[in-house]
Amino acid sequence: MKSFPIRRMEPLPAFISRLACSHGTDLWDFRNFLGINPRRQRKEAIYKRLSSMTGCREDVLAHHDFIKVGGSDRIFGVVVHKQDIFAKAARTCAHCIREDVAQGSGRMEARPYLRFPWMLRCLGVCPTHGTPLRVIGPDYHRYIYGDFSKQIARHGADVELAADEELNVVCSATRFFDDVFARAAERVSGAEQGLETHASIDLLRDIPPPASLLVTEIVGGMVNHGNNYRRYRVTDEERQEAVRAGFAITSKGYEGLRSFLRTHDLVLGGYVRSGHFKNLYGSLQDFLRYRIKDPCFGPVVDFVASHAVETHPLGPEDDFLGFQGSRKLHSIRTAEVTYHVHRNTIRKMLDTAGLLPAGSGARSDGRVLIDANTMHGLIETWRARIPVEHAKSRLGISAPALARIVDSGLMDMTNEERQKGLSRKTVEAFMQKLSDAEIGCPSVGMKPMLHVARKTGLSYAKIIGMIFSGEIKSIAVSAQSGAVFGFKNIYLDPVEISAASPKGAEPPGMSLDVAERVIGATFQTTKRLVQERLLESFKGQNPATGRLQTYIRPEAIMMFQARYVSLREYSMGRGNIAQVKRRLDELRVLPILRGSGIATIYRRTDLEH
Repeated sequence: MKSFPIRRMEPLPAFISRLACSHGTDLWDFRNFLGINPRRQRKEAIYKRLSSMTGCREDVLAHHDFIKVGGSDRIFGVVVHKQDIFAKAARTCAHCIREDVAQGSGRMEARPYLRFPWMLRCLGVCPTHGTPLRVIGPDYHRYIYGDFSKQIARHGADVELAADEELNVVCSATRFFDDVFARAAERVSGAEQGLETHASIDLLRDIPPPASLLVTEIVGGMVNHGNNYRRYRVTDEERQEAVRAGFAITSKGYEGLRSFLRTHDLVLGGYVRSGHFKNLYGSLQDFLRYRIKDPCFGPVVDFVASHAVETHPLGPEDDFLGFQGSRKLHSIRTAEVTYHVHRNTIRKMLDTAGLLPAGSGARSDGRVLIDANTMHGLIETWRARIPVEHAKSRLGISAPALARIVDSGLMDMTNEERQKGLSRKTVEAFMQKLSDAEIGCPSVGMKPMLHVARKTGLSYAKIIGMIFSGEIKSIAVSAQSGAVFGFKNIYLDPVEISAASPKGAEPPGMSLDVAERVIGATFQTTKRLVQERLLESFKGQNPATGRLQTYIRPEAIMMFQARYVSLREYSMGRGNIAQVKRRLDELRVLPILRGSGIATIYRRTDLEH
């Protein structure tokens, strides 16, 4: 067929509709006949087929198509949000339609074409003739699948009637944005980057067309409706008025935007000086806060953030629009948010360092001002040294236990640290050295260090010294005890600790920790055997701690093993534990001890029959 070119600002769906109309059919039948289904087919295949039919290049067709980008669409290399497009019906300018019919060739109903700016909600006026855009035909499925040419052919009489209206004065904002979208539509190479950015005082030319249009609407909306302007709360006509009002400001470039921001600085000046503010620029700040990482809005975000910090000595109290520049002053309030240190702690540090201004006790935290560099150095010095309370919480021990570890020389401390206190670096190095001694995972019979120290009567310092010297090799760390590594995460073998500890007075018998390892049962089972008097025990004095403790003689353990056997031990070599238990129940052999969390114990004499 002959060449059928796509127009300058014509979206690809409208071009396909016009192509179908040129063949004398509607869009639905045309797509079915050619096998074009945008929802199911790859777009590259559709571009290739249309290119062979029309003579248009495939990259040109892709440049004019709607490409999904998350919750938005990209067309002409720029991203537009679905809520910004008039998606329910076709809008037209009657004078443009009449000119297309008069100047075009071929089928008359295939000559008019849809311009992309007609689809934008906030541009409701034709930039060429100044007449309001009119909705023609009924609502249809979506703007991506709408049959624009079919609606023009069906409602031609309404269009001709509207064209008889007088022409209005064209709004400068509408003409400007129509022009930048037209230049975007003409570009094919580099469509991924949108319009070229260049050094310019013109704000609207430093960012892509949709971004400049949105900023203009927000600024104008704040002028017309106040600082809490919300786009979804107003009508399309009010959004168009917002664009007109905002263009009077943004068309002056960055100086126009600076003048707009200064009006808000004057209103909020009293609150800014005291540090009690969060939102300086209302809807504009809210709008830019969610687009900090969007490169399309980068120049505007940087300009607004720099203006806020340069204008107000304190600057915003939070990380204002991602601004990472230097700050002149800090209040206690802004320092609390910036460094995540409680305001009372900051006030105490300033007082101790002699930096708290006179009369600060009667001032609020937002009115106590300190040089930003001085505050930064003070916070960094404080963070370099970890308080004793923090070290106790980190290790999970008491202050006397921490002092004994320090006095034992187990931490590599400098002379300055011995005078001023522990540093974070020293404590972390100590914990790293302790974690490097880890071997494997906790095995059966291993107990937490807190439990072992209490049972053996050894201090933490003595146990850690034995670990560092290599006398204790069975050490493991459990990640289930807590996310932070500390003494409660370290597991040791009580038998190995008892064997490696210095020998003093011998204990009168075996402790329950040692007895459970000899019997091969859990601590709860051993404790229950003692309570049921199946395992003879006695009370004796622990020579290390001087406290009364339950002990078991070796003869009692031998006697217990000769008289009793656990179900697990009896089942070895006889089959599955459950099967053995079922056979014993059938023979009416009852255990003498069983329960939740403990082993099942039988008399050996009962099992011999």
